[in-house]
Amino acid sequence: SSDAVETGNAVRWRLTYNVFNGSSDNVIGASQVAEVEDTYDDSGTTSRVINRTVNTALSGFQPGYYVGFKLEAITPTGSALSSEPALVTVDLTYNRAVNA
Repeated sequence: SSDAVETGNAVRWRLTYNVFNGSSDNVIGASQVAEVEDTYDDSGTTSRVINRTVNTALSGFQPGYYVGFKLEAITPTGSALSSEPALVTVDLTYNRAVNA
């Protein structure tokens, strides 16, 4: 989100989510948390290359249920970006395992 060279600096995302049925469950019930840290690869100052974070497996989803998300950029364990990271998009894919 800045014009600084960010090569080798990291961003850490924390996703807190709740899976609930929407009729008798409360969205503020038990939360699950997933964190992923990724290192920025682009060495340009104006190219604004989008860095794609690796896929992260989540659990607890059920067909027909709702899900509430909270996504935060938190302090990484590696060297932090010089400015706040910018989120461009979030893609969710649901794969259901079918018993044979």
